[in-house]
Amino acid sequence: MKTRIISSVLLVVFVAILTLAGCRTQVFVRRNGEKNFPETTDSIRVHFIHGSKRKKEFPDEHVRIGGMWGGHVEVQIDSLVIGFQQIKSPVHVFPRRRNKHFNSEITIKQYKAWAVESRDDKITSISIPVDRKQKTQLLETYRRQQQQPPHDYAVLGFRCTSFALKSLGACDIFEHEGKADCLITAPYPARFRNSLLKIAQRKGWKTSLREGTTRKIWE
Repeated sequence: MKTRIISSVLLVVFVAILTLAGCRTQVFVRRNGEKNFPETTDSIRVHFIHGSKRKKEFPDEHVRIGGMWGGHVEVQIDSLVIGFQQIKSPVHVFPRRRNKHFNSEITIKQYKAWAVESRDDKITSISIPVDRKQKTQLLETYRRQQQQPPHDYAVLGFRCTSFALKSLGACDIFEHEGKADCLITAPYPARFRNSLLKIAQRKGWKTSLREGTTRKIWE
């Protein structure tokens, strides 16, 4: 419990620093963070589980690392939902360089199983138009990386949000692929979510919001 609290505090501090340092980056994302999307022949969905904290009367409720600044980001390709997360606690503060020391995994779940698992979560979902080549490339990349994750999961390194942006950038869906660019542009779910929602509103992409359990206070 103590290490989890320390990790959460460090994450909040890291996020606050990046938010202050990267205040102009969000404008850059809105103006230049999109490729010229092809005529919509297909689509993927990005699911954002909102950050939360327990209500006092429900002390046993599960809360993800980061609390109100936390949450989770996953990408849905057809009937598969894919995410990047730590294998076990505590989360590394600094990322390990050697993959044998990584505390990270790429999860690939069937949508039906994921829907049951996340049924109590508050979730914003955004559909992004892609072509078949991009979609196939993205899924192949995730399947390959599942065998050996390319990054450690760490407070001061890649986590679910920055990893999702990097993956989308690598498949030419967004113009963000570099490590520093992804870490600063998408340091936590809410920031990436808000940027995508603004793009979605401008482009007319489909979005949805599902409320979460009343046993938590949601961001």
